Amino acid sequence: FFFQAEDGIRDFCLSRGLGDVYKRQEYMGVGKVFVVLLFGVLLAGLDVAMAKRKKKAAEYKFDKRPKSVSPQLYCNACQAIIRELLKALRHRKSESDVANAMDRLCQTYKFNVYEYPPPDIKAGCDAFMSVWEEEVEKAVINREDNESLEQKVCNEITRACTDVDMSKACLLYTSDAADDLLCVDLGGRRTIKKK
Repeated sequence: FFFQAEDGIRDFCLSRGLGDVYKRQEYMGVGKVFVVLLFGVLLAGLDVAMAKRKKKAAEYKFDKRPKSVSPQLYCNACQAIIRELLKALRHRKSESDVANAMDRLCQTYKFNVYEYPPPDIKAGCDAFMSVWEEEVEKAVINREDNESLEQKVCNEITRACTDVDMSKACLLYTSDAADDLLCVDLGGRRTIKKK
């Protein structure tokens, strides 16, 4: 067989035959399939790794409760935060009003009527707000009504009260109980606060 060179002179060239061409194409096809499969496996692995990373990041944020703050105190602090914000804001939703209310939020004197003594609730408030301040602010500004805000923030957004057994908390804090380092349950009986 001959082929035409650029200058018009023919040179002799041996053909390998069509069988070699087809064999080479089949081999290239298997190689391409292998590469595509390998690429698909890598992408699937990357997707799984990214999903795990996102889930872990979300769980990490939900697990940001300091070990020194019990789940019951953390939940009660969330409830107290929302109640105190709504008490201060009533129906106002402007960014400046919410920001002002949040600036003065974690003060001991505001927490006299909650399940834990005011210093404990203040510690819980500080711990909670150090993680969730931005989310709480957005939820308060964008709230549809005041009645559902506590449920939305403490159970849905932050999960501070999800799966928390509040029966382990003092149900009602009173100044008499504080003097004796006791708390009072709903029946009025004094119980020793478990630590």
